[in-house]
Amino acid sequence: MNKPLTATANNLFSCIQEFANAATNPILQMLDGAQSIQPYQHYPEKPFSFANQTWKCFYHSHNFADKNQHEHGHVHFFTLIHGQWSHVVALSLNDTGQPINWFSTNKWVTDGDWLSSNELQQQMQRLTFDDNHPLLERWYTSLLLFYQPQIERLIAQRDEYIVSLSTADADDMFADKTHYQLSVTDVDLTNDLTQTMSTQNTHEHSTQQL
Repeated sequence: MNKPLTATANNLFSCIQEFANAATNPILQMLDGAQSIQPYQHYPEKPFSFANQTWKCFYHSHNFADKNQHEHGHVHFFTLIHGQWSHVVALSLNDTGQPINWFSTNKWVTDGDWLSSNELQQQMQRLTFDDNHPLLERWYTSLLLFYQPQIERLIAQRDEYIVSLSTADADDMFADKTHYQLSVTDVDLTNDLTQTMSTQNTHEHSTQQL
């Protein structure tokens, strides 16, 4: 049994309970008191930083006609590497702040360099859960760690998709606004957490019988 994954699942359960007890959710936390949401406006105005200022994120929504009807908006995550902020992944949320899917984007969406798979693993190691950290930091840290395998696959699928679109001019490809999401994976947090904890309980029961 993957003990770190189980610990992260427990941390997420704890965060969900804290959000409920405080009658809030991740979206409300990111809005930071804003009374209304404007399309494309970043919330908070200054990105939310965590992991000792090596990660940051902001929340916003789009005004796409074909926007996922279940999506309230999404969070873009960046990490600081080689002195530059690189976009890692984005997370779609429903109106209660719960995850719908993770996705990667084309370069024109956020600019900046992309991480390689090795660099992603390196930056993930900077994420450490600490009970003394603010709730929102613990939430994002735990989500990124819990879904690290899926995020790594998204990055690999992103790169494969770009290769499949390769043209003579890479700059044109990266600036092509007909290509927004390059890879996506749906998530069901409640189900994923339940399966993780169920696997743990089954493992513990089997161990006790040995």
